Amino acid sequence: DDLIYQAGRFIITGTDRSISLAQLTVAFDKLPLARQSDKMGSGCVAQCDFEGKHATAPNGAYVFEVEVDPHTGSVRIDRITTVNDLGRVINPQTTDGQLHGGVAQAVGEVLMEAVHHDDQAQVTNGSLLDYALPRADNIPLMLTNLAGTDSPNSALGVKGVGEVASIGAPGALMNAVHDAVRAYNVIHLDIPLTPLKVWQAINAAAQLINIA
Repeated sequence: DDLIYQAGRFIITGTDRSISLAQLTVAFDKLPLARQSDKMGSGCVAQCDFEGKHATAPNGAYVFEVEVDPHTGSVRIDRITTVNDLGRVINPQTTDGQLHGGVAQAVGEVLMEAVHHDDQAQVTNGSLLDYALPRADNIPLMLTNLAGTDSPNSALGVKGVGEVASIGAPGALMNAVHDAVRAYNVIHLDIPLTPLKVWQAINAAAQLINIA
């Protein structure tokens, strides 16, 4: 009852005697077994439950401008524009890198990445030698605009950035490609939108029109 904990130190009330949490942690490991009691347990253990508003939700808007070559099925991204509300931005350079990385992840997910199996369920592209990943030439320069409003649920006003682009960008890119191939009467495509899959869809739609 005479002990109080304040600013990282245990203090005996009414005295100048104290020990820091770090000193106590080191000292416990050196304490002889004869001086240890059951109440001490396994050492320094603490539990703290954070109470209050702690949910923050970043949000944004993503636009992809693409071109689809009907003769090859290849998709070229001409321009990417994003606007994000990430709250208060502490490190703009790191934030921009996170956004670029998330968009690159979306490009890979929508246009090329897939795990393939043979008829024995054996993965046939089990390494990066034969698993397609986006490269610099697949991603044009992008505009990453920030329109932040401080979060009322964060002491710093931040909202986070880690996965916002990888969540917002795939749907925008998928819709852009679908919009481009709608002129060829392609109604539905599943990711990844590889050149072969897009070319086959365009040709299949054209054959249906010729039959009709």
